[in-house]
Formats: sequence, structure tokens, C-alpha cells
Amino acid sequence: MIHSVHIPIMAEPILSAFKEGIEKIEGDVVLIDATFGGGGHTGIFLEQLPTRVKILSLDRDSGPITRGETQFKDDVASGRLHLVHTNFGDLTREKFPVAIRHLPFVAILADLGFSSDQLEDPERGISFQREGPLDMRLNRQEGATAWEVLNELSERELADVIYKYGEERMSRRISSLIKNGLRAKTLENSTTAFAALVERAFPPKLRHGRIHAAT
Repeated sequence: MIHSVHIPIMAEPILSAFKEGIEKIEGDVVLIDATFGGGGHTGIFLEQLPTRVKILSLDRDSGPITRGETQFKDDVASGRLHLVHTNFGDLTREKFPVAIRHLPFVAILADLGFSSDQLEDPERGISFQREGPLDMRLNRQEGATAWEVLNELSERELADVIYKYGEERMSRRISSLIKNGLRAKTLENSTTAFAALVERAFPPKLRHGRIHAAT
């Protein structure tokens, strides 16, 4: 898979705010990029901030971390950049790399959401515009896949999840079709098959709008 180039948003305002905080503290400090992704923000921090600013970049997806180790190998080797495969919500001071654990951290950036690489990767099963398995995990080394969740939840539990997180009034109809498809083994572990099934839950006049019914 060819990976996209990450163009950081609001680079100048972010740098300006961070520099203001960094100038108030003497000595080495740590700046945390909580969502490393394509490395766009981390790259700018390495280029634009003083070398006394050590960068700790995190990602719950192992792919970006592995690519970052190659992309920024010189900065990693010098100890300027530390890449850690973890969810930023699980980060504690004890999980900091030993070399920077004692340093104060001055700022944290979290650019939340899916990356285009994750959406375009058919093996992740996030987008129904790409044929792939129903996975949908950001970290494919932990947690249940979407396909496993569909099989494990009861029809009522599944309907509640769809209604709560998707705010979908057709949740019970969708859940019924899913569970019937699983029992009859007519629903495959496929993003496009799943999207087609969800579409059938809606009246014909609502199936062909600007937004796909499975969105």
C-alpha cells in the first residue's frame, strides 16, 4: 500500500503556542505528539523547535510507528525523537522512555480522528467503499474485530449499539437483518456485503440519497 503524505493542520499557530511555553522553561523538555500518524506534526517539531526539546510521539497503530522509525531514523538514533506504540489514553510517566522520564513536558498535541491511510486500507475494513474484512480496529493487535462483535452481541444489544453510537432510528431493523444474515450464513465477513445488507433496512426511496444508507 502506498502511504499518503501527511500535511499538518494549523502548523504555525501550534508552533507559536508551543514556543511560548518552551521559552518559559530552561533545560531539556518533552513535547508529546499523541497521534503520530504520518509524522507531519512531529517532523515540523523536529525542524522548527530547539534541539533541547525532545519529542515523544505516540500511536496506537503499530504501522505508523514502524514507518516513523525509518523516516526519522537519525532523530531516533540521536535520542531527539522517541516513538512509542501505545494509546495516548494509557500513557503514564512510568511508560516514558527511560532517557526522558525525568524531564518536564511542556505541551501535548492530539490531532484526533482516522487518517486517510487507515480509511483507504481495505484490510482495516473501516470504509465500505473498499472491499475488505469487517475489522475496524485502529490497533489490530488488540480487541475484537467488528465481525466478532456482530457475532457475539445479541440482536437487542446490537440494536442498542447502533442506536447509541450511530443515532440511527432504523437500528432494530438493521440489527434484525444482520442477525438473520448471520444465522442463515448469507452475510459474509465483507465491508461491501455488510453495506448492502444495511441498505436493505431502509425504504427504497431512502436508499439512493447523497449519503449512503450504511454511513
